[in-house]
Amino acid sequence: MRAAGDAGGPEGSSDDRLEQRTGPRSEGASGSNRLTVLYAEDNPGDVHLIELLIEGESEHLIRLEYADRLQAALTALRKSPVDILLLDLSVPDSSGIETIARATQAA
Repeated sequence: MRAAGDAGGPEGSSDDRLEQRTGPRSEGASGSNRLTVLYAEDNPGDVHLIELLIEGESEHLIRLEYADRLQAALTALRKSPVDILLLDLSVPDSSGIETIARATQAA
């Protein structure tokens, strides 16, 4: 499983590594009942676990997006607000408290 825009290898641009996991974007963070969740995670298996958690009825309440690099997640945050930001603290371009600090600054 790769994010949109990735040609199947790690050489893809980190800004292209954002994938939307549900249908068209709703109002999300700006007022609708549907929550937008942005998940910064480079492990497709972990992304799949979150997808399984929101499968079914929750799919109508939660819009899941993911980025496999922190920089791609920060770019997405600048473009559009989210309700929840889930962070893997060990992505290829950031780790530990640095990940939290950079995400907090961008949000």
